[in-house]
Amino acid sequence: MVDKNISDAAQSAAAAAKGAADTAQDYAGKGIDAARDYANKGYGAAREYAGSAREYANKGYDAAREYANQGYDAAREYANAGVDAAGRVSENLTEFVRNEPWIAIAAAFAVGYVAARIMRRMSI
Repeated sequence: MVDKNISDAAQSAAAAAKGAADTAQDYAGKGIDAARDYANKGYGAAREYAGSAREYANKGYDAAREYANQGYDAAREYANAGVDAAGRVSENLTEFVRNEPWIAIAAAFAVGYVAARIMRRMSI
């Protein structure tokens, strides 16, 4: 009888262990499924955010390129205006020197004299 009780207890313990293992396996399967679902959702969200980030980066790049082109065009326009102005000043100066050579010589002497005085004071 004691052997039968021990045998029944062992069978009962084995059945309980099997039931616990089955339950643990079910919970593990559900946990894996839930983890997979969350991972897939996270991956999808990450892909969506990466796509948005790429789109904003491209828009920023396009805006920067357009701004740089506008700056380049403006700089080229100002440079051309400066060259034109320098050309007009040169023509006017040439005409003045041809019409008034003595005044041009006196002005050149005065500018040279003042520049020499300034340089002399700076070297001391």
